Amino acid sequence: MSMLSIGTSGLNAAQVALNVASNNIANVNTPGYSRQEVLLGSRFAYGGLDNGIGVAVTGVRRIADNYLNTQLWSSGSATGFYRTQSQYLNTTEKMFGSDALSITKGLDGLFAAFSAALESPESLAPRQQIISSAQSLANRFNQLSLNLSNQEKQLGDEMTSTIGEVNRYSSQVAALNKQIGELAAGGGNTSQLEDQRDEAIKALSELVDVQVNRQADGSVNLSLSQGQPLVLGNSAGSLTLTNQSLAVQMGTQSFPVEQTLRGSLGGLIDVRDNVLQPSRSELNDMALKLAQQINEQQAKGVDINDPRTQGKPLFTFDASDPAATLKISADFKAQDLAFGAAKLDASGNPLLDAAGHPVPEAGIGDNSNLQAIIALKENHYDAYGTLLGKLAVQSGQAQAEYDSSQKLQTEVQNKVNSVSGVNLDEEGVNIMQFAQAYQANAKVISTADQLFTTVLGMF
Repeated sequence: MSMLSIGTSGLNAAQVALNVASNNIANVNTPGYSRQEVLLGSRFAYGGLDNGIGVAVTGVRRIADNYLNTQLWSSGSATGFYRTQSQYLNTTEKMFGSDALSITKGLDGLFAAFSAALESPESLAPRQQIISSAQSLANRFNQLSLNLSNQEKQLGDEMTSTIGEVNRYSSQVAALNKQIGELAAGGGNTSQLEDQRDEAIKALSELVDVQVNRQADGSVNLSLSQGQPLVLGNSAGSLTLTNQSLAVQMGTQSFPVEQTLRGSLGGLIDVRDNVLQPSRSELNDMALKLAQQINEQQAKGVDINDPRTQGKPLFTFDASDPAATLKISADFKAQDLAFGAAKLDASGNPLLDAAGHPVPEAGIGDNSNLQAIIALKENHYDAYGTLLGKLAVQSGQAQAEYDSSQKLQTEVQNKVNSVSGVNLDEEGVNIMQFAQAYQANAKVISTADQLFTTVLGMF
């Protein structure tokens, strides 16, 4: 093999190496780009006096660490979960803890109004203040319930959007699997397509935790933690939500998703099941208990109407959703507050006279039943305080977990960048090295040409 051919092979190899280094430098700021490296091999000769026939480019390698990428995707799932959880918990905690909506503040106002009526239970002014305070407390329950409904709607919309994103990225990974397989079969460089696929998996892992299984043909299969398939080769499954139940539809088969998920979708489900729904249930229990106990105590007393009658309910509500529907009973007047005690029969019910009216223990200045109503006060503070304390703890834990997972994700991303990222200093050295190699091989070709010309000149 002549010097000309050897020099030409070296020139071509140096040119490819320069192109690879230049491409790395050009993509230094491209998200998800993995640097590439040219692979060179010596071309062997078989003649006894030949010591080689030049150099060949055997391939271009994508520099990536699959183990680190898997760690990055896992940390991304944790970060997505705790970020979503922390955002909703923080909002819910602030809502329940605000002075404007605090049930504790509302209870303070109501029972303070009750206490102010002790000295003159027959006066209409303090009675009217009680009705106003009771309505204010009911409004707090109504508004908290409405805010929870708005949060649940927002969460539902976000879940629908997130599921759509999961399906979009799954379809993108399946399409890239197909492109990579076709390009690899023709001997092409699949590095850029693999970068795009890894970026799609990274984005997907922040939405829902996925298991990644690499196949011999270069494709990847994706599944949820209990094996429900999201991507099988060139086919993508579809995540669906029906009546709060998740399932993966792959072809004609449906795979229920019953395990706890991570990622932002898992965070949304966790908030729905463990924060918003329990908070609504506890709020309803508080509203129901308050209304029932005050109404029951009202029924044990007598009002100051003429004739005096048994106390009618102060509150009315829909038992299926007490907090949202709690309000003052229609046409309830200040005179209807039953502050006086009624005589009770052997069963503990108000004793009625011949006209069917309760028999008062004393005159309209009696506050015995009012004292009994005020004694109910302590029964209604603990539940709200416990709920608020639980939300504060959950919110603090979620924020701490989010900070920790975000820090871990950053550390893993830095490790990935140290392996796959472009180092401009290193690439600058490569440019100089292969530029010198290119010039040297050009010199070899020039020398071979001079020798050939010299030989021709001998004839």
